[in-house]
Amino acid sequence: MDRDTSVGQLLSRAKPRSTQHVLDWLAASKPRATVSLFNALWLPIIPNPNERQAILTALEAHHLISITNDLVEVTPKGYEYLKWRGPLPSPAT
Repeated sequence: MDRDTSVGQLLSRAKPRSTQHVLDWLAASKPRATVSLFNALWLPIIPNPNERQAILTALEAHHLISITNDLVEVTPKGYEYLKWRGPLPSPAT
């Protein structure tokens, strides 16, 4: 799944705003996402820049992602967590 498709699918759902959705998107991003790209694509979903930064900070604080310069990478622990957690449930319709 490419980045634009992932964000498009998220936009069609019930306004996902959680760290879980962001982690899923980051894991599906090939090549690795950048902070700049994250901010640009998630702006319509999470308009508050402080909220977007808080999500990245939380993911990084729990060692699920690492940010080097502008590049964001899901860590081995992040992939392990995603495997353990499994897919997110579909929103109720």
